[in-house]
Amino acid sequence: MSWKIEVQLDSDQADVGTITATWTDPILGEFSFSKRVKANAAGATAFVSAAVAARDVWQVKQQAGLDGASWILGKINTADPKAGG
Repeated sequence: MSWKIEVQLDSDQADVGTITATWTDPILGEFSFSKRVKANAAGATAFVSAAVAARDVWQVKQQAGLDGASWILGKINTADPKAGG
């Protein structure tokens, strides 16, 4: 699992840019977060906090979806005699 970061400064405003962070999880897939920020340490720090928080929410939702799908699959395999469950 890792982050990939892309920074693009505005062509007409040198002190503003867009940061895109992409998190890759081998099980849950890919998550991307983008935000326009001031091109300074405070802007970058705020971005990092927001990106990590958003990724954490995404992971919980993705995991809940996987858990729910596994539960439903187990139930249907148990209920369906043709499934061998």
